[in-house]
Amino acid sequence: MNQIACPHCTRQIPLREQYLGRMIYCPKCGRQIAIANPTGRTTTWSAASAVVDPNVRYAGFWIRAVALIVDMFVLVIPFTFAFAVVPGLGGWIAYITYKGLCISGWNGQTVGKKVCGIRVVDRNFNDCSIGRAFGRTAAEFVSSVIIGIGYLMAGFDGRKQSLHDKVAETLHIYAK
Repeated sequence: MNQIACPHCTRQIPLREQYLGRMIYCPKCGRQIAIANPTGRTTTWSAASAVVDPNVRYAGFWIRAVALIVDMFVLVIPFTFAFAVVPGLGGWIAYITYKGLCISGWNGQTVGKKVCGIRVVDRNFNDCSIGRAFGRTAAEFVSSVIIGIGYLMAGFDGRKQSLHDKVAETLHIYAK
């Protein structure tokens, strides 16, 4: 099997046909790599090469925490109303609805993310689908239940992904 070296950490990555012409991530350092397909539809493995996209900046733990605090201020009144209507689960329903709709329909941003200049994208840097946005937001419950460790993972991951980002295959990047 042919391999390509990560230009950042030199780890050898096995090439698969579905990688040609796409963006992948190094499993060791987490940096983004574009796999070129120089001849169009078909190519030999030896013609494939890795190109780094230096323009991608991942949003880290602290800027995401600030965005979450801003979102909590936005959600105070809806939380209160939802909790009064559906005790116990009302707040989670309001939270999931707000974040799911905003992330899928507003350029990957909630009000807090917009204020902080960050956005959520899928692993190919496209806007999130509504299913992925709601799934990601629902998966935040798991990150919360385990004493917030799922959120803290963003501080130690090469692509700054929290547990729920890994589950939904999403990334936080700085908006351009």
